[in-house]
Amino acid sequence: DGYPKIKFENIKSEYYIPKVHTSKFDLSLELIPVDNKLKINLEYSTKLFTEEFMKVWQTRKRRCTRKTIKLMSNY
Repeated sequence: DGYPKIKFENIKSEYYIPKVHTSKFDLSLELIPVDNKLKINLEYSTKLFTEEFMKVWQTRKRRCTRKTIKLMSNY
């Protein structure tokens, strides 16, 4: 899964993100580095945004993120 394992002497633990089906904010976007890739978590209020709108927005955001990473890798 790419998440770090944490050890405390005799206690083993794992990083766990529970699946939540409730948006905490109107719109939340996370870019999480996992195994040299970026995982995108997107949460949104279905009272404010339609699924169709969010699919279009996510496609545009993904394109913008890729271009930004490509530009930053040149420095």
